[in-house]
Amino acid sequence: MTVNKERVELWVEALESDRYHKCVNSLRRPNRFNNWKDDNPYLYLYCALGVGIEVAHVNGCKNTGYDFETNSFPEHVKEWYGFNITDPLVHDECCSEYSSVINMNDNYNDHEHSFWDIAQALRTEFLKDKGNG
Repeated sequence: MTVNKERVELWVEALESDRYHKCVNSLRRPNRFNNWKDDNPYLYLYCALGVGIEVAHVNGCKNTGYDFETNSFPEHVKEWYGFNITDPLVHDECCSEYSSVINMNDNYNDHEHSFWDIAQALRTEFLKDKGNG
């Protein structure tokens, strides 16, 4: 399967924006500090994969529901992006090792990673030419 760079770029841009606020240990959850006002744009908090699911849904991917049991991309979302696995692996510069997006988001390796950090790892792994220089 070939990664769709245009679609990954949409995900990366969403992570780099201020449209989403981060949570851990869940794809998406209600923002308890929101007070449920219609003018608050942060009705939900997302993990990096949750942002990826939202991006896929907004851009036409069907069957993008949240799999809260596995906390990974649903099969249709994985295929929409062109990934081989439901939680993409990226190089974690902090640890000089590969890590899943979930691990980077949820700090399983004891390092704080913002959406920006995760976006840069996705950009390096999937969007930059890894040719011969």
